[in-house]
Amino acid sequence: MTPHLTQRLKHRFGCLRRAEGRDAGFTLIEVVVSFVLFATVIGGATTGIVNSLQAAHGTQQRADAANLAQQYVASTRADTLSAKNGTTAFSPSIGNESFSVQRTIAFDSGFSTCTVTGATFTVRVMVYQKTTGAFLARSDARVLC
Repeated sequence: MTPHLTQRLKHRFGCLRRAEGRDAGFTLIEVVVSFVLFATVIGGATTGIVNSLQAAHGTQQRADAANLAQQYVASTRADTLSAKNGTTAFSPSIGNESFSVQRTIAFDSGFSTCTVTGATFTVRVMVYQKTTGAFLARSDARVLC
């Protein structure tokens, strides 16, 4: 750089610094507007995170309930000799979640137990959240004695 050009740049930057010196701070309105924008962005992000956590929890509850329903159907299939017409209620827990399970067994063709070979019955398992009573899952199966 030439000395003349260097001198011009120093003068130019000096003018800028002096202009900044006169108007170096933020006004109260600028601070308030920037705070409101920041709070809006953070509020939206927080709402999104909370909603996604609630959705994940609900999905996990439904998956646990579906697994419970399948377990009750499988246990009924495994022990057909103790199957009887009617509804039975259970209150299992998985982790810190409590469920209310209703298992209904209905025999076909007038039978009430699996004493006759070839008899069939239907198992219906309904799973609800225990605290709210919200429906979570259902599983149905036909079982051959």
